[in-house]
Amino acid sequence: MLFDIFMKIWITPENVLGILWSIVTVVGMCLIFHAWKEHWWKSLIPFYGTYLMYKNAWKEYKWLFFVQMLFDLISMISSKFMKKHLTNNLFAAIKTYMETEKIDIDINIPYLLICAAVLLISMLVVFLLTRITYLKICDSLGIKNLLLKVGTFIVPQIFLIVDYVYVIRRRDSLK
Repeated sequence: MLFDIFMKIWITPENVLGILWSIVTVVGMCLIFHAWKEHWWKSLIPFYGTYLMYKNAWKEYKWLFFVQMLFDLISMISSKFMKKHLTNNLFAAIKTYMETEKIDIDINIPYLLICAAVLLISMLVVFLLTRITYLKICDSLGIKNLLLKVGTFIVPQIFLIVDYVYVIRRRDSLK
């Protein structure tokens, strides 16, 4: 019975598609590392795999890895502050309502707006830096095809695999 409940909660279309999407992403990065003549399993190591990706894609600008990590940290902290502020004030409002039957919500709007702005800016920086890194991956593999670059920018999870197949076929045709 517990297994049935677990399966009904866990096996949803969203979860299955999310897991498949994650697997495609991991396979794509493993293949790209193989194309770089790196061990594929290095792409699976947190932080180190990302550092190697930046090192191979950006060459002399590999320090951008630390910029991305900084903005990831900033977005994590700002979202934590927003969540904490909202949940604390929501619980206080519920407690006040249960005691006095009056609704009293004390949300600091300027604080929330600043946190939201910091979160959005940091997420945008990380998104753009990551997508540009995917374009740099194409350059590091010698891909000049504009369609592949646009696809890699828009849907990198799938196009990393396509890029790998393209590079391998091109290498084989040159032999």
